[in-house]
Amino acid sequence: MLTFLWGAKYALILTIAFGIWFLAALAVIRIGGGKGKDALKRAYIATFGWGNWF
Repeated sequence: MLTFLWGAKYALILTIAFGIWFLAALAVIRIGGGKGKDALKRAYIATFGWGNWF
């Protein structure tokens, strides 16, 4: 869908940005003591869970 609207360049940039945000959230959660699947779940919610608010 993004490729159709804006082109492959912007779709790639957005995908990389979300990937970096997810890894940063995961690192912060792991530093804070999160472990295993719980850390992954919390990082996922921090990255993609905010979509319900719009």
